Amino acid sequence: LTTLAEIMQRDGYHTFHVGKWHLGDEPFYPRRQGFDVNIAGHSKGAPASYFHPYQKDGGKGLWDVLNMPPGGEEGDYLTDRLTDEAISLLAADSAEPFFLYLSFYAVHTPIMGRPDLLEHYKAKDLEGLHHTNAAYAAMVHAVDENVGRLMEAIRAAAGDRPTMVLLTSDNGGLVPTTSNAPLRLGKGWVYEGGIREPFIAWYPGVISAGGVSSEVITTNDILPTICGATGTPLPHDQVVDGVNLMPILTHPGTSLSKRNVYWHYPHYHTPQKRPSGAVRSGRYKLIEWFETGDIELYDLVDDPGEQNNLADAESETAAMLLADLRQWRTD
Repeated sequence: LTTLAEIMQRDGYHTFHVGKWHLGDEPFYPRRQGFDVNIAGHSKGAPASYFHPYQKDGGKGLWDVLNMPPGGEEGDYLTDRLTDEAISLLAADSAEPFFLYLSFYAVHTPIMGRPDLLEHYKAKDLEGLHHTNAAYAAMVHAVDENVGRLMEAIRAAAGDRPTMVLLTSDNGGLVPTTSNAPLRLGKGWVYEGGIREPFIAWYPGVISAGGVSSEVITTNDILPTICGATGTPLPHDQVVDGVNLMPILTHPGTSLSKRNVYWHYPHYHTPQKRPSGAVRSGRYKLIEWFETGDIELYDLVDDPGEQNNLADAESETAAMLLADLRQWRTD
């Protein structure tokens, strides 16, 4: 398949991957997928440790962070180090158009907060809070802090050149490590706690600050959106899922053409998290459990916490969406 990095590389962009890859063994590492530079990307989806040298028990383990440049000191925090590496790439290449994919390993197990931030959150009054994990909060704080550092570096590197930044996540927080309330459950589920994510776009001179859209989008939309923003043709040798979001990013009050959005989760993240699929159509979402054939239907406008299963009460809608979900899988 043609990746977004390959598209950007062919269009003259310098392409940088920094952080988590988790998309196959060495023959499929970032350098084979369109990236000029790969820092810290390898087959694993988590580090052995968030502290330098990012290893456990002396290293040479499956979860050591590979492809990390030399340098660093004992105790350096991985989230900070990845940002340092990204900033160095931008500073060294500031005159050229760039495509940077910075994929922090955080927030992900092992839950290890930077000591100063950990102490900050341990000192908080946790009574009545959904979130009571100080180390998790410290990890979120570190990501937030480093996104700020990166934005400063992007402004400096980009100068007056038009530059787009997209910020999103891959899944909801892991329960019970954290809470996604009022959304139901979290990572490994197709309930909203597992799949509803933030998405922020920054593009000075093109996207106005402060706009909010309620349109349903997915990460599949990122490739056609970046191609639309840069005027780069989509690959002709494959089907491209997703749509160009530039119309709603530039005019948040507008709507996308009506479409359904799908999820396919055919494995066990834990024994409790069973294989399932889901389809979102407007205000409704249907879930199908593959082992039993059971279905659930929720009105996400009135019930974003998915507490009221409407599969029986609105059986025609449920049947229509179930048929649509199964046809999508067949297609």
